[in-house]
Amino acid sequence: MGRLVGEVTKYVKSSGYCFLLGTDNRSHFLHVKNIHNREVPAVGDLFSFDLRESATKPGQQEGFNAVLVKRKSNKPRVVVPEPEVKL
Repeated sequence: MGRLVGEVTKYVKSSGYCFLLGTDNRSHFLHVKNIHNREVPAVGDLFSFDLRESATKPGQQEGFNAVLVKRKSNKPRVVVPEPEVKL
């Protein structure tokens, strides 16, 4: 399957995930860690993304390699900082 485009229908800020209604008319799970540049999604935003099998829920798919296509509003984008790695 090629890349899909989907509109954010729900975003759960506290957990960092959203659901996208894809061009295949199915709902797809996407975590912010799988969004290029870690841009924070908002309801109505459009993302292009690939699908893969979920590592935590075998038999289910999740979005990854997602890229923001169009922001619904003109608000400045918010980026989730990379987690700090302590050595």
